[in-house]
Parts: sequence; structure tokens; C-alpha cells
Amino acid sequence: MPTVSVNLDTTQYVQVNSAFNPMVLQAHRDEVRITLSELKPAKSNTVFHILSGDDAPLHLNSIDTNVWALAITDKSSLIVSETEPFPVVAGLGDLTTDAWGAQKVTHDFSLFHGMFTFDVPPSMWLIYEDEVEVPNSTSTRGTSVNGYLNITSGASVNDSCWVESRRHPRYQPNRGLKYAASLGFKGANLDGILKAGLIVDSENGVYFKTIGDGELYACIMNNGVETHTEQIVFPFDIDITKGNIYDIQMQWRGVGNIKFYVGNSSTGLLQLVHTIEFLNTLDEQLSVRNPALSLAFHAKNITQEVSMWCGCVDLTSEGGHIDREQYGEASITKTVNAGDAVIAVRNPTLAPNGKINTRDLRLVRITIGADKKANYKAYQTRDPAAVTGGAWPQVKTGSFVEGNSTMTAINTGLMEEFSAFKIPAGTSLEKTNPSSESIDFFGIHGDYIVIVCETGVGVETDVNIEWGEEI
Repeated sequence: MPTVSVNLDTTQYVQVNSAFNPMVLQAHRDEVRITLSELKPAKSNTVFHILSGDDAPLHLNSIDTNVWALAITDKSSLIVSETEPFPVVAGLGDLTTDAWGAQKVTHDFSLFHGMFTFDVPPSMWLIYEDEVEVPNSTSTRGTSVNGYLNITSGASVNDSCWVESRRHPRYQPNRGLKYAASLGFKGANLDGILKAGLIVDSENGVYFKTIGDGELYACIMNNGVETHTEQIVFPFDIDITKGNIYDIQMQWRGVGNIKFYVGNSSTGLLQLVHTIEFLNTLDEQLSVRNPALSLAFHAKNITQEVSMWCGCVDLTSEGGHIDREQYGEASITKTVNAGDAVIAVRNPTLAPNGKINTRDLRLVRITIGADKKANYKAYQTRDPAAVTGGAWPQVKTGSFVEGNSTMTAINTGLMEEFSAFKIPAGTSLEKTNPSSESIDFFGIHGDYIVIVCETGVGVETDVNIEWGEEI
């Protein structure tokens, strides 16, 4: 019931609740006696709480019996505010409990997020201009501007820009996958293409798209073919050239439905604006062949330069957890001199089937031992010219990772040092990611790790590199 002034009686208790809901009681003048009882208590009842006009309101947040009040004088008054409890939604559909009848509960787990306050962090994002990877620090088309990511196609016909996460966060089976971003499709009315969502190198993706007609489209790409390009008909007024919030929610499992949400400025809430339905429609195929997708932004000039911007972006596994990885290692014992590479490990750009390799590696540990005093450095690079010659066999069956200990030359000028090892004679040194659950050190497709001897002559060296591979 709403807030009311109760008609009290000095001769008997009166019930002041209509249901077992949370309530607040406040006396405004003389004392009122409050008691809890299933049945109406006698006036002579000796168990009660006294509430007067000088007292703070009495909050009853949870009750399982009736509430009664007795006026002490004819000037006693009581105001009662009774509220409905927060509704509990058990979930839609018939499968809302586990096998033993316990209610299913979902806790979201963020797989990846991005912000662009100071720059487009090269440890998290790759930038391609006209299909060529460029250093983030020199890119003019994917830049941080006033704290947001600005993506522009370039001024010439067919110019393009891709900004994509280094990571390919994997869909976790039996859990929902939700993309969330703040976006402004500034060039939606110009002759160009803008995309934002989950995309891997024009092979697979789920994303929002504009094509120059001022409309927004919900799209699916599967094995290089855009199988769905469906115009979103908004049930509310919107200017997609302005900043708004955009979400994509995927059942996936390979055949589940995919929903697209956009912020409704009149309510301040996300609203479902489009659904691409796959349930009971596919015949021996998946909606998206590879759900390990980058968070990506794409701008392409058809006849006009187009741009878009992003405030922040996140990919969440609904009910997810820290993912499991398969253990991998590369080891070598080798006699080296100063300037020699001991071993190089790379995560190849392409999988054996010729598609982009989306199996990311999480570096866990590097151990180096030497029979003589020597110094070593660990480098990383994405430039294939940094390591010349030798063979690149897979380190083990079932893994895409390749190792090379027979290279003929290296160029450390094309690499970036990330760790150094000073090894006393006859000992070893181990360096471990101190918190692999919170400190990311991933090796993605095209990444190399190279161990180089910096000082020493004829040093017998043992190197062991360990990682987890997302298979």
C-alpha cells in the first residue's frame, strides 16, 4: 500500500500492514505502541516497541507476521509506508534451475576491455592502414583524441583503417557472450563503410555497420561472406552520428540467436532493436565459424572519407570465468657466444587451414641456465625480418606454436626488449609472470619471442619458455 496515516485506537490494537512487505513507521506526536503478532494482541500485551514523535522512523525491512499499533493518547498518530519488495525474476524459459533444483545464478566475467585515455595502447591494439600493419605511435587514422578512439578511413578512394584488439577472446561454451561499446558513427551519411563489433580479418564477425545511407545495419560474417546485412528499424528517435551505447548479445553455441541493443535516450536504457534468429534454421553449419573474435573497428572510403569514434569497449562472458589453457613449452640446450640467438618462438599468423590463427598464448615463465657467467635478453617482435633462416617446426602435436633454434641471423634493432637475465656460472634464473590472472602477457598471431646471449663465449645455455595456449 502507499504511504498512509493510520486510524489508531486507544482501546485496541489495529493492524497496519496489508502484506508481508518492507515498511517504515513514523510517529508524529504522542507515543504509539508497535508489536508483531500473527493474531490481534490484547491491549494488555506487554511486549511492544514504543515509537514517539521524537524517535527516528522504524524500518522493518523483512517481516513474516502482522504489524499492530496502539495509540496511547488521542493525539497519537502513525504514518506507514509499505513498499513492494524487489521483484525476483527466476529467468525466462523452462531451464532456470540446475539438475538438483537450485536456482541458476549468472555472474558476468569481462574477457577484454579497452579505453583510450592517453593513446591506443600497442600492448592491446593493432592498427592497419590500407591493410598494412603500422605502429600505433605513427598511425594517423587510429588515434586517441580527447580520451576517445578516433577511426578515420583516410582521404583517398579505397583508403581504409582497421583498429582491432590483439586478443581474440574466446567464446566460453554454455555461456552468453556480450559486446558493449560507446560509439558514434560520424560518417554514417557519407559514401563509405563503418563497422564496429567482433570481427577477425574479414573472415568472421558479428557487428554494427553503416554504408552511407544514414541507416544502421546488424551484420553477420561467416567464412569471409557477409551472410546477414539487416537494416535496424529503430522504435525510437536516434541520430547514429552522435555518441550512444551499443550492445550485442550472443547465445551462440554455433546456432543460437544474436540480439542487438542500442540506448534509448528517452529512457536512458538499452533497448532491443534487432534479433538475428538462427535457432532451427541452419543445416550442418554454424552461424559464425570461429567465435574467437577481435574487438574491431573498420572505416573504408568508397568515394568519401568516413570516420567513427569509441569511448570504451568491453567483451563479457555471461556466467563466465578465467579461461583454461593448454600447457606448452619450448626447450633447447645450445652453446652460444655473445650476439647469438638461443631460441625463438613464434605464434604463426595463419593456422594450418590458411585462416587467421586466433589461438592466443599467455606467457607464463622463462628459465635460463648457463655453465659460465653470461647475460641474456628476452625480446619480442612482430617483424619477420628480425629472425633470418633456420626451420620453424611446431613445438608439439596439436599446437600451432613454432620454435626455431637454427636461425642464421637476428636483428635486435627490429625487436623490443622486455626482460634481462644475469646468470652466474653454473646456475639458472627463472622469471615468472607474477600474476597471470591479472597481468596480461599474450602472444598473438605474428608475435615472436627471441632469447639472445648478450655476453659470454662458448656458453652452454639451457632455455625453457612456457606458456598457456588457448585451444
